[in-house]
Amino acid sequence: MQHSPRGILCDEAIYLTAGHRLPFDALQPIVSKGSGRAVPVFRPVSLSIHGVISSDLDRLPPAQQLTLKVSSVIGITFTPRLLEAIYPLEVDRPNIDGHLDALVAAGLIVQGSDATEPTFEFSDAVTRDQA
Repeated sequence: MQHSPRGILCDEAIYLTAGHRLPFDALQPIVSKGSGRAVPVFRPVSLSIHGVISSDLDRLPPAQQLTLKVSSVIGITFTPRLLEAIYPLEVDRPNIDGHLDALVAAGLIVQGSDATEPTFEFSDAVTRDQA
């Protein structure tokens, strides 16, 4: 971040992951502190990051929006069991698994790989913050 006095710079991994959803400007490679190698950097239009994600969230049905909001309070990683325990609408608790499946399909959360209990996590911190 020392190379960007204002705004956000992203590495190639972020660009490849989010490039289909957000516009990025490719900048001149910079020398990485520590490795001494030049690495590609990209600048997203930072207002669009929040705008695109906010727009994605606004298009969700209200019950899925609520599921995402409650999940965001738990943390970046959460379990369906904990989500169900604090979910404010008791009548909708039986539908939580369906909501989670829809949110995975929308790319907003991903299923974790914990073998002992199902877990989910937000696809990125910006999505969690927007929720």
